[in-house]
Amino acid sequence: MLLGFGALAIRGLLFATVTDPYLLVAVQVFDGITAAVFSVMVPLIVADVAFGTGHFNLAQGIVGTATGIGASLSTVLAGYVSDKLGSSTAFLGLAGVAAIGLLMIWLIMPETRRMRSEDNSRARRRSDRLPIERIVVGSRKIQLNDRAMALRRIASRRSLALEGREGAADTAQK
Repeated sequence: MLLGFGALAIRGLLFATVTDPYLLVAVQVFDGITAAVFSVMVPLIVADVAFGTGHFNLAQGIVGTATGIGASLSTVLAGYVSDKLGSSTAFLGLAGVAAIGLLMIWLIMPETRRMRSEDNSRARRRSDRLPIERIVVGSRKIQLNDRAMALRRIASRRSLALEGREGAADTAQK
């Protein structure tokens, strides 16, 4: 994330100062770096934060909505500043916002990666909430959660229905 925000700030500064059209195209390399970092890191961070809650999609949707709102506001505000004060000032403002984001990520944001023991304890807490059915297969005891129990019930209903059809067919043949 630091790399992405750093590239974004550098890109804004370069757009404010560079006037050569060929160099401006080269400055877009920083946009590629930013896009690559954000497209990989944001879902990973959301997954780390939402782990074990069952709300990954909701959290990803909230982050996507916030990103869309930020992109819309950024375009409107940068356009207004560019009209009133010039493009260089608008790009310096965008670079400033990126630099503030860089500082916030660096100083405030905690590490979201979980340690192995945290993974196990969260998974254990989540599995404690699920209804568990224990069955014996051969010499092994198997625990089924609610989804596995539902699939087992469906399979047993189907086998009963098939047995019923076979029994009806046997009776019809006699």
